[in-house]
Amino acid sequence: MKKSRGAAAGLAAAAAALGAEELVAGLLPGAPSLIVSIGTLIIDLQPPGGKELVVALFGEADKLALIVAVAAVALLIGAALGAIATRNKTLADAGFLGFGALALFAA
Repeated sequence: MKKSRGAAAGLAAAAAALGAEELVAGLLPGAPSLIVSIGTLIIDLQPPGGKELVVALFGEADKLALIVAVAAVALLIGAALGAIATRNKTLADAGFLGFGALALFAA
């Protein structure tokens, strides 16, 4: 399989996973949204002044910008891991497992 097809498959898989997760989070009371959980983790890990800089740049849309950025990065990582899977399935599996563990930690 070509890398471009692997990347497209990884992107589609990441989009489906994020969509399913957000659907579950919306339907089940108390179920966390992983995108929001990762965003909260990013905010908590900011160096001093980081949060103020983002608020200064985006104003009231700072949370929306963070959610869009987290989703975009997740999709790009899915595409990258899909491309990697065309050459090294074990490495791609380890990458997906690692990002799943990060999501579990953040939730």
